[in-house]
Amino acid sequence: MMLRSKWDMTKMRVIAGFVSMLFALTSSMAIAQNSNDEDENNEEEGHELGTVVVVGGRVEQSIEDVAGSISVMSSDDIESEMVTNMSQLFRYEPGIEVTGSNGTAQNFVVRGMGADRVMMVKDGMRMNEGYGAAGINDVVGRGFIDMDTVKQVEVAKGAASSLYGADAMGGIVAFQTKDAADLLGTGSGLDFYFSANGGFDGRSDEASAGALTAFRTGRWETLVSYKGRKGHETQNFQKTRDKMDVDSNSVLAKTDYIIDENKKLVFSIDYYLQKVKRPDDGRDKGDYLGLPGWKINEDSSSNEKKNNSYTARYLDRDTGWAFTDSLDVTAYLNKTDQTDEFLLNHDTPLPMGPGGSRINRKEGLFSQETWGVSLSAGKQFGQEYTHQLSYGFDWDSTDTYRPQREIRESSEGVVEMDDLTAPFPKNTTDRFGIYLQDTIQLSDKWSVIPGLRYDYYKMDPKADDGYDSANPGGEFAPSKISDSNLSWRIGTTYDFTDNFSAFVQYSQGFKVPPYDLAYFYFEHEAFCDGSQDTCYRDRIIPADDLVPEESESFEVGIRGHFGMLSYQLSGYRSEYDNFIQIAHVETIEDSSMGRPMLTDVSQYQNIDSAQISGMEFSLSHPLGNSMSMFLNGEWMDSKDKTTGEQLSSIQPFNGTLGVDYFHGNFSMDAMLKWADSMTKTPDDTFTTGSYTTLDVFARYDFNDHFKINGGILNLLDKEFIRYTRVAGIPYDADRDMVPFTDPGRTFSVSLKYIF
Repeated sequence: MMLRSKWDMTKMRVIAGFVSMLFALTSSMAIAQNSNDEDENNEEEGHELGTVVVVGGRVEQSIEDVAGSISVMSSDDIESEMVTNMSQLFRYEPGIEVTGSNGTAQNFVVRGMGADRVMMVKDGMRMNEGYGAAGINDVVGRGFIDMDTVKQVEVAKGAASSLYGADAMGGIVAFQTKDAADLLGTGSGLDFYFSANGGFDGRSDEASAGALTAFRTGRWETLVSYKGRKGHETQNFQKTRDKMDVDSNSVLAKTDYIIDENKKLVFSIDYYLQKVKRPDDGRDKGDYLGLPGWKINEDSSSNEKKNNSYTARYLDRDTGWAFTDSLDVTAYLNKTDQTDEFLLNHDTPLPMGPGGSRINRKEGLFSQETWGVSLSAGKQFGQEYTHQLSYGFDWDSTDTYRPQREIRESSEGVVEMDDLTAPFPKNTTDRFGIYLQDTIQLSDKWSVIPGLRYDYYKMDPKADDGYDSANPGGEFAPSKISDSNLSWRIGTTYDFTDNFSAFVQYSQGFKVPPYDLAYFYFEHEAFCDGSQDTCYRDRIIPADDLVPEESESFEVGIRGHFGMLSYQLSGYRSEYDNFIQIAHVETIEDSSMGRPMLTDVSQYQNIDSAQISGMEFSLSHPLGNSMSMFLNGEWMDSKDKTTGEQLSSIQPFNGTLGVDYFHGNFSMDAMLKWADSMTKTPDDTFTTGSYTTLDVFARYDFNDHFKINGGILNLLDKEFIRYTRVAGIPYDADRDMVPFTDPGRTFSVSLKYIF
């Protein structure tokens, strides 16, 4: 499919120059590599073996063989960087941001694309979607998972719908949880493992304690993990945020039945519960709505996030079948619930009120349940295995429900109002996709990777009392929506030498129209302007003609190692079409109580398009036998094709310089994170200044049993604002920006004892 709009000439020159630079580097480095064959043994010793990933082809492969950019964090990385929640992942990696903080909604943003436009999976299971105003997930976040259970996290940057289908238009985030074999080893003779751990995270004053055990019984290998956390919401620099109590508990129980050395059945239960409370602080909160004497007595809120997931999985690395060598079949159920409650108690004195006090309660529930089955298979064939075929299918069905209730009652318990509403009806979204990808080895240096996927989806609204209450009489009854989509990709890698390669990739992505926007109905109560003798009303009606949002991504890069220096450099450009935005449909002229009534009708429509381009680089080099360093960075640019402005989701020029020291049982990491000032923003929105921060981590293993980790974050105690925290917020010179700052200097520590 051709791109739907002409590229901006200036950015074409940038990309063309970048590609020219890559090919210049290709030639010069290939010559340099060939002239240094006598150093190959030293080079191999200094270069780490390729990390094994699955997001590049849905079969295991070395990260160096993937035609595209993938970032990986292992459990060791999570432990050494003191990661306690999802928002702290990949903070030293280019191209990846995670919004939110401890206790708040969190979501991945990959190369400027976030909301539900990045697909998240865990052990082959689709994770929950987010929900929030304008699709920024500020009400319900994603990825309800405790970091202690994670073995590896992989992020594939750019469109990936040819492999993963719907909602992968911005990228893929894949979590793998730990197995018993990761602790017991394979063929080690060890049949039992038990460890206890605890820690403190100064960013949120969070104390934690947990235990992890694994054991073998015959053919069964079982892992059980528990983690409890108790703290507060992440503070700002001046510690002025309300101290929201944040408590969580998580349990992972996972058992493998080993059929033979290549085949196993896996059963798992993953439970996560987080409670967030903002208790009343007892302070005088002044008048309610500015009304004299209407004093606020209590103002509190609470939030509960709960996730239960169940999986049954069959893994076979050597089937012996003619049509497949490897097989991965997963059946799962993932259920997510978030409840929000707000309580306000205020006086309503006579004569302006009924007298006494009134209690206002608002309750909201977001419930989502997904059943699914996925199959991934791999087959090598051809002379000398010149083809590595991966193929399979995914089916899942998601039920989503969003009731809201507002209750008002007097101090005597008399209910004055009890309204049940819903912004959209109960909805079932069914998705089915089938895919095929082939890695064709044209020579020992050159491979081509074509891929194709067909997807079908259907959205079916259900009867819903809350939605019927908001939409009286069913005037705008929602209807079923169904459609299909064909996505493809083509990538290639070329190994100029054993130590230097280049890759190019074109890929497509799409996102199913959001159910909440497709069926959204809202009507604002009429208000009358006496000076104009006219009444006004706003109405948003459902849209049953929405089509998928689409993306096309192009990326070119080089990677390899020169002597002891490892490097990767890539440039990309992504085009996004059919973005769904609110649009004015018509103005209806009517009358109300003898006055003219004007009703402005709006609807979500496919009207917007955008483009994002950027460059990323990473370098690493050992410094002797006990030190190493790395340097990475990213540059981004964007354009909203409707307004001509920048998008609010990109990042300023930023990067990280890291130095690692290791000697015996002691290791230490220093991370210098920097960001340029951010002025590439939509008009009349907040910008941010440049900053540099320093984080230091240290680890000491007293022996094989007792280990301690410590960290000092923001060691220089700098006050700064990450652009992610203020992206898209309208500019207000009088607004207090302190709440958006990151914490000052904080200390963290964790302990582990292996029995």
